[in-house]
Amino acid sequence: MRIWVAVVALVVVAGAVFGVVRYTAEPPRLDGGAVRLTLARPGLPPLQHPYAGGAVSLNALSDDAAVIGLRGAADGSGREVRVRTGETIDIPAGRLRLLHVWDMWQREHDAVDVILTPR
Repeated sequence: MRIWVAVVALVVVAGAVFGVVRYTAEPPRLDGGAVRLTLARPGLPPLQHPYAGGAVSLNALSDDAAVIGLRGAADGSGREVRVRTGETIDIPAGRLRLLHVWDMWQREHDAVDVILTPR
């Protein structure tokens, strides 16, 4: 009987530790050459990353895809594009490749890693 109590206690402690580790997890350091886009904080507009042809932002994400906001520098027009992991799309004056989606337990840690290539 004591061994079962110890096993149950161990499982509960291990589950709590796992939950805390997952809840506080953040994406690893960014690889060289890539850009990390993060979601906007509540009540603020999307965080834009400028590049030669305009700006890109992360507007939403799911397990393997992201909604990327595109704003052209020339005319200021904007649009959103859904991009899947590994996919490359044309953007104003360049190309964007989605490397990885970081869908974390805490929304503040959600991010995507992209490569921006000018044309």
